[in-house]
Amino acid sequence: MDIFSRHDDATRQRLERFDQCFDMLEELAHSNFPSPVDQLEHSLQTATGAWRDHAPADLVLAALLHDVGRVIDDYDHGLASAELIRPLVGDAAYWIVRTHEIFNWRHTPPEYGLDRNGREVFRDKPWFATAEIFVDRWDSHAFAQDATALPPAFFYPMLRDRYTMGARTAI
Repeated sequence: MDIFSRHDDATRQRLERFDQCFDMLEELAHSNFPSPVDQLEHSLQTATGAWRDHAPADLVLAALLHDVGRVIDDYDHGLASAELIRPLVGDAAYWIVRTHEIFNWRHTPPEYGLDRNGREVFRDKPWFATAEIFVDRWDSHAFAQDATALPPAFFYPMLRDRYTMGARTAI
């Protein structure tokens, strides 16, 4: 196999993964997760916040797909989502998605018994400050029934072209 065949095969695999993730994103509209909006709307609000804050494309994609793992593993959806998007994003975006549940503990009621400072175990990681923005600014506030989120059709072409051609922006 020559270098061009390997490149074409890798591109094809990224296209397939990207499309698989977008199909799963649409399935979130039927999620039973108890919140004021369904998980698709939540994901779109999260990604819209990232995009409006001029976040790097890597983070916009991560914000859009951070909960797709709920389709296959609601209990540990952060890990499932991170593994699904791993071929499409850089290491920082991968780790932010993987740990976003722990970062979100800060926003849970004390009676849930979660360590609201659980995120502190990651403080020495180079992506920590970005993860705080991701969760505290975009993810935890993306449950508004009256928010205006951009639709999947807005994100799909912009992100598909960028992330299926091998661009994995580091943050």
